[in-house]
Amino acid sequence: MMQDLRYGLRMLARSPAFTAIAVLSLALGIGANTAIFSLVNAALLRPIPVRQPERLASVFMTDQRNPGNLPLSHLNFKDLRDQNAVFTEMGAFAFGQMNWIQGTASEQIPVQVTSGNYFTVLGAQPILGRTFAPDEDVKPTPVVVISNGFWERSLGRDPNIVGKTLVLNRTPFTVIGVMDKGFVGTQLGGGPSAWVPMAIHNVAQPGFEWYEQRRGLFLFAFGRLKPDVSVEQASANLRTVFGNLEQAYPVDNKGRSAGAVPLLDAGSIRREMRARRWSGCR
Repeated sequence: MMQDLRYGLRMLARSPAFTAIAVLSLALGIGANTAIFSLVNAALLRPIPVRQPERLASVFMTDQRNPGNLPLSHLNFKDLRDQNAVFTEMGAFAFGQMNWIQGTASEQIPVQVTSGNYFTVLGAQPILGRTFAPDEDVKPTPVVVISNGFWERSLGRDPNIVGKTLVLNRTPFTVIGVMDKGFVGTQLGGGPSAWVPMAIHNVAQPGFEWYEQRRGLFLFAFGRLKPDVSVEQASANLRTVFGNLEQAYPVDNKGRSAGAVPLLDAGSIRREMRARRWSGCR
């Protein structure tokens, strides 16, 4: 082995240009692989920073006429939330864009319009301030929780940001909290700049008419499993509940059902549902 090593070193010394290219190629290859692994680890492998993520399940709808795992309507979500026997709580969110006005400048920022219990179901804690209060899920209240990235990138990590105002869609929103750096929601990849409560969706999503229509598919739901309840049991119970909803609302829910998968295993499903992001009825 030592003879081979000495021979290899002599050969490399005789061709310094080749040696430099080889070393540079190895360095670039190792660096690229390290960067790719870091990205995959952050986006796919690392659990989301919430309480007991293994007890969270992603809830989806199925439709005989539209293959795949689909978002829920607002009305079906509320019925599943109130009638299921397998979750301690269910939360949901929808995607949106809001116009952030600062002085004479404006910028479109990605937001999520969420149920008031979104953060509590996940068990995600802010590093500053608080998350949504129960009454803010019922009474339209212009409050906003911002991401750590938006706080750092756009607001200069202002330590006194809680209580200040952001003008979103020409409406003053009070900042009530800043999330931890590692929290970007339940979706793969980048997260929103801010979260606003669903009760104020008329401001966050002006002209969006599907909240009170059972065929509007736009809500991405999840639940926290009760102790000793498996995802398979949850999925079976959701199918039973949705069977009742199909009978109660045959025009809107004919051929539809619901199911659940572990949230940590739902990456491909979340990507699929996001690609299928509807702004209307099906």
